[in-house]
Amino acid sequence: MTREELSRIERRRLLKGLGAAGMAGLAGCTGGGQDDETTTEEDTTEAGDETTAAGGDTTTEAGPQHFGVNGPFADSIQGLTWSGWDVPSVTGRFQNQTGLSVSTEFIGSDLQGFQQIQSGSDYQFIVPDTVWVQRLAEAGLAQPIDEELFADELEAIPERVRNHRAMFYEDERYGIPPRWGINGLIYNSDYVSEEEVQSWSVLWDDQYQDRYEIFNLPLWGGPKVALYLIEEGEISIDGEVTAEKVYGLPEEDMQKVQDAAADLFSNAQLLAGSANEANRPLINETVYMFDGFLFNYAQLKTVEQDLGTDKFRFMPNPGLGGLFWVEGMTMTTQAETDAQQNTTEAFMKWSLSKEGQANIAWTELRKSPPANYAARELLSENQQEILHLDDLDKIADNSIDYYPSEEEKWTEMWEAARQQAGN
Repeated sequence: MTREELSRIERRRLLKGLGAAGMAGLAGCTGGGQDDETTTEEDTTEAGDETTAAGGDTTTEAGPQHFGVNGPFADSIQGLTWSGWDVPSVTGRFQNQTGLSVSTEFIGSDLQGFQQIQSGSDYQFIVPDTVWVQRLAEAGLAQPIDEELFADELEAIPERVRNHRAMFYEDERYGIPPRWGINGLIYNSDYVSEEEVQSWSVLWDDQYQDRYEIFNLPLWGGPKVALYLIEEGEISIDGEVTAEKVYGLPEEDMQKVQDAAADLFSNAQLLAGSANEANRPLINETVYMFDGFLFNYAQLKTVEQDLGTDKFRFMPNPGLGGLFWVEGMTMTTQAETDAQQNTTEAFMKWSLSKEGQANIAWTELRKSPPANYAARELLSENQQEILHLDDLDKIADNSIDYYPSEEEKWTEMWEAARQQAGN
């Protein structure tokens, strides 16, 4: 049997393994049914009982208390979040322990979430990326965090994540990071070698034309084009390569980035902004590489492990490094009453607890490193390995902080490069 015939058989097995997940729901394909180690309501009972006893659902002389927050409580609150929060292992676990309901709606972009809050929609919390916590605060749409109330939870989070600059506006905390992650190169080791993915330059290699995919996201993709040019000596940076220097490149360098981006578009399959569509081309082997996220890799590995294959790899630090990102959970001004504020704060405290963090890190829909490293005690060795938990600090040290600035400049460059490439 030829290698091509074996590949076709293996692809059919992979697609069959996706099963009920369906064509559109790839990001949800790696949950409890395919990964018996998923942290769910059924398999975290012991941890859940400990948390409950510690304050999940208690009554004091002053009345009901949940996770150290005193009542009164609202029966339900609503939030805007990314995929992975809107699942039974997250909101369902909190409701089971407190009797309080949390409903969530998915946001496809930070701008969309901001606009929904700005329009006056009834959401008591939001979980945006990076600078959007600051923008919510600046617009008067977010409430400051009570750092004393969250002192224990904050202490459990590593400093680089806990005090990420995006969590603050005018030196006051408006966000608490419940999840973070890294971006790099995912590749099929049957077709691409580890040596080749040591540099972003592999994306300009003609032998892989139309065999890799990138997101159509200028603030993610553009800086990595710049990192490639800096690595190649086409752009000079004085001193350490930082996010400020990369995002703040002068106009003469931006033209070089545009030309290189146009070449990239000529080689790549361009994806829309959704991470959910990225894995299927890799599984189909219509592409061999993906400029993607650790959570995409984790989803692929859980599918692979169920099917007995082991071909996908993740290179977090090509060349001068990938990007790392931080989410920031914040309470909006739509949490107007004491009851709504108390319920929101209780959910935020549960989300940052050891159990909450384990469930958020490994959900039915998404898998990402926890912000509270104590959560690893509730994750299997296999889950810890897939999430690179032993290497995260070193990876982050060699990554560029995703901190988008001068957005209009990068968006205009990206669109000009697409037109230049005829894309």
